Amino acid sequence: METPAKKELNLRLFMYHTPLGPNKNQTTIVESNAANSFGCVAINDWPCYDGLGNDAKLIARAQGMHLQAGVKEGRWYNSLNLELEDPKYKKGSTLQVMGTVVESGEWSIVGGTGEFTLAEGLTTRMSVICFANRRPYSDTKSYPCQLRDA
Repeated sequence: METPAKKELNLRLFMYHTPLGPNKNQTTIVESNAANSFGCVAINDWPCYDGLGNDAKLIARAQGMHLQAGVKEGRWYNSLNLELEDPKYKKGSTLQVMGTVVESGEWSIVGGTGEFTLAEGLTTRMSVICFANRRPYSDTKSYPCQLRDA
């Protein structure tokens, strides 16, 4: 079997993290009494848009979990299935993303399905301005990954 040529996919997505209110898109499934919430586990379904405005287009959903893994300091670990919903991508295409939340940094792409089978690479993340009800959690961009030929 021939290995497909590597291609780079560059997306600029804004994950909307709404932990409270009537439109919340995450819930805590394991509470913690620790001062820094060590051991807390939450499930999320964060919509990912191509911009910040009300006219932004839904591109994907970041579905997965995050847990507080740092005993001494806050260290939220994330494991996400980035489900692409934009019709320009093959139905069922996903990217598997994981890493710890930091102000800015990288998360690993450790796999994918559909159009992104055997994907590998990095996401580069930066914090962005927060809004009251529709709060973008992070700006995720630059997905260098291996894509199979159509």
